[in-house]
Amino acid sequence: MSGFVAIIDTSGASVDRDLLETLTHSLQCRGPDGQQVWTEGPIGLGHTLFRTTHQAKYENQPASIDGEVWITGSIRVDGREALVSELGDPLSLQTTPDSELILHAYRKWGQGCLDHLLGDFAFALWDGRQRRLFCARDRFGMRQLYHARVGDVVVISNSLHCMRQNPGISDVLNDQAIADFLLFGYHIWTDKTQTAFRDVKTLAPAHQLSVSGGTTSIKRYWDLPTDTPLLKYSRDEDYLEHFRAVFTQAVEDRLRCDDVVISMSGGMDSSAIAATATAIRQRGSRDFRLNALTIVYDSLLPSRERYYSGIVAEHLDLPIHYIVADNYPMLAPSVNWTR
Repeated sequence: MSGFVAIIDTSGASVDRDLLETLTHSLQCRGPDGQQVWTEGPIGLGHTLFRTTHQAKYENQPASIDGEVWITGSIRVDGREALVSELGDPLSLQTTPDSELILHAYRKWGQGCLDHLLGDFAFALWDGRQRRLFCARDRFGMRQLYHARVGDVVVISNSLHCMRQNPGISDVLNDQAIADFLLFGYHIWTDKTQTAFRDVKTLAPAHQLSVSGGTTSIKRYWDLPTDTPLLKYSRDEDYLEHFRAVFTQAVEDRLRCDDVVISMSGGMDSSAIAATATAIRQRGSRDFRLNALTIVYDSLLPSRERYYSGIVAEHLDLPIHYIVADNYPMLAPSVNWTR
């Protein structure tokens, strides 16, 4: 997904534009469709664009709708129609990019906009009126957001590689995180805000981060509700119909492009997604090409994913492509991401 970086100097000194451009350039593997930076005094935002929706044709980040509030991020907003209705603004669903929707939501609700946002996102938003940097990560942490403080400077990005290009951020490892890795396995830290590097933290899912003056504050903005009333239908079929409607909407929110690839194992989850996407395409509400991708082991490990995913693909008349993991040498990169 798109790459982004934000730098704020809490002392009020002007941001180092050369450093910002260097950090933004390090994100080019995440954004082949555009690269841009914006600075104003102590704040600087950088973005590399990867167009994954039709509306991204109109994307131009860092973005602003009034010259006062600016945003950069990796953003996909779901439930766009409902959000536009709440906003009450005459916005076009066909041409308004997701970043602009968040700007409109922030203009109406301030930091309370997070109560109205669904989807996968991580972003940094500069409010020039409040002189505040406001950042957030989506409710389930599908997009990443890292942060670090280097003296008076706070750095934000969705890429750990980008963070480490900042010469002020140490390469010293985080002993606690390494110990957790050795004891419990990959990314099962006892403290979910840790990274493998001492100076870099990650913002937890459903949390927001604000930098104002010399103070950085972090708080949770959402949690799983415990007081939601139970649905009570008279027929079992009504529960199924309700679930099908919600599931279909969730899949359709992710079909806003011309080419869709489903990571399909042949299990129930990915097969249900593939079947729903196929049905949406067949009814003509969305026009897109649909393919499936499956990673298989033919010799190293016992696996029947080739068999089961093949059955699903044949039933749905869905083109399927197999990546044979046996062919990749241990520890060798499968993708050359440095180009």
